[in-house]
Amino acid sequence: MNPQALAHRARRHGWDVQTIPQSSGPVIVLQRNGWDLEVAFEGCSPKAATVHEPGHNDGRRVRLRSINDFVQSSPEQIGHVTRATIG
Repeated sequence: MNPQALAHRARRHGWDVQTIPQSSGPVIVLQRNGWDLEVAFEGCSPKAATVHEPGHNDGRRVRLRSINDFVQSSPEQIGHVTRATIG
């Protein structure tokens, strides 16, 4: 999934989206209900994803193949999906 597709899909599912340009590729930051998902891209390919739970400063890695599951989850499901997608 490329950065533009991720941002578009996330907006459709109710996430606030921020794009941070980096020399190797953008970092897409998704925010909803106190949750943050940061996806770092190398060019157009995701290279790392980190989730931050509400009230926690430490991020946890998410398996790249699980990004869509996280983005498409409802606000009530985010915690369950996060526990299932930690890599």
